[in-house]
Amino acid sequence: MTVTDHNRLLGIFITIRGVLLLVAGIMMAIFMAGGGMLMATAGHRHDDQVAGAFMLAGGVIGGVIMLAMGFFDLYAASKIRKVAPIGRTLGIVVCALSILSFPLGTALGAYGLWFFFSDQGRALYGGSAIVPVDFHRDAPPPNSWA
Repeated sequence: MTVTDHNRLLGIFITIRGVLLLVAGIMMAIFMAGGGMLMATAGHRHDDQVAGAFMLAGGVIGGVIMLAMGFFDLYAASKIRKVAPIGRTLGIVVCALSILSFPLGTALGAYGLWFFFSDQGRALYGGSAIVPVDFHRDAPPPNSWA
């Protein structure tokens, strides 16, 4: 696989993750917030209404966080596919966050971090690849003091 193939594949995987996060965020907001609203309005006891309010708030907050992460993934994937210099930084952030999502996110994060921190990934995004230094080549010849 070439460097551009790795980059293209990583952009596709992050796009898929972003779309899945958007769908999950919408579903979470609809179902949890809807269930919480139903519980808060139809509950006969005070405890039911309080639990419904917490469920409503959790659904809205969780849905917004998942939507924000999904849009961030899609933005990062577009920069990665265009090989923009900011794409490497955004890709590192997305991959580091996706490691927490076991098992597929962990695989995506490890693959992405491996690629972005490799010499090929650095060179693709305009960073300097790490070149081993030969200290003996630039050393002065022996007895050069005299």
